[in-house]
Amino acid sequence: LDENGYPVKDWTHSEFVEIAKAITNYDIVNTENLVIGFDTWYGAPDFQQVWPMMNNTSYGYDTWDGTKFNYTDSEWIAAMQAKVEIDNFENNLGVTSRYPEADWTSTPALQTYVIQTGYAAMDIEGSWQFWVIQEAQENGVNMGFWPYPSGSEGLFPPTILDYQAVSVQTAHPEEAFLLAKWMTFGQDGWNARLDLYEEDKAAAELAGETPVYLDRFPMADYPGVWDRVEALVDGIEGIDYTLDRISDARPDLDKWLAGYKTFWAWVSDPENPYNWTALQTAGPTAVPTFAAQWNIKANELVAEEIAALGA
Repeated sequence: LDENGYPVKDWTHSEFVEIAKAITNYDIVNTENLVIGFDTWYGAPDFQQVWPMMNNTSYGYDTWDGTKFNYTDSEWIAAMQAKVEIDNFENNLGVTSRYPEADWTSTPALQTYVIQTGYAAMDIEGSWQFWVIQEAQENGVNMGFWPYPSGSEGLFPPTILDYQAVSVQTAHPEEAFLLAKWMTFGQDGWNARLDLYEEDKAAAELAGETPVYLDRFPMADYPGVWDRVEALVDGIEGIDYTLDRISDARPDLDKWLAGYKTFWAWVSDPENPYNWTALQTAGPTAVPTFAAQWNIKANELVAEEIAALGA
């Protein structure tokens, strides 16, 4: 922890879990005392997608090594076991934002975005939620954006590759595509975007308001661009630790790897005997069995859909 009691960039995955458990206070009667350990990554902890790539430098997001997934690796299995264990509210009530249905129904506090309303200590979240930090600061709440815990090989920030869409209704599809490409990949486009943010920041500061933070970031290291980026997130405590390591970021797979979303649909399918709910019910000891099945299916679907693209 730093001098203010916040985690620093070298905190570990196990320390994150220990802190979440220790800080939890599941008091849904006197909700002014309620503390949820951490809000999860859109429904469940993302441990198995992130931890292995920080313990094995040959892996990217979710153990993808460029040609295949490696779910039977001991690192993935251990991370998934930790995920299944901590997400079991019968054993870890209030440690994550997964609760008994009766508690959720009868407790309005649990129905909120608990990091925003002050009921959660931590949240695994993306930079697109910087507006939450802005609102918290305006309401006198000190909220920062601290890096994901490090693994044995160091901190490789998990990042989400976003996308731009071009409407099918546009009368100028080629021009629209070129504009979107220019604004997302090009140096001139990024400088134009930053010009707008800097103008808004100056106006907000003149009015005594908290500026809107930049919440999407460039994919290339253009000269001068990142210096301007840092100024547009100044005021978010902890963000510098992540930006210092952004060149070592590991991107997610959802929007570009053919077959990956199909695999997760299979994981969620109630007709699939190896679905996520079945794994939650079976518990951590079942992870090696599920890992073998998931590994086969993930690699099968990705190979099939890549082949269908003619690659």
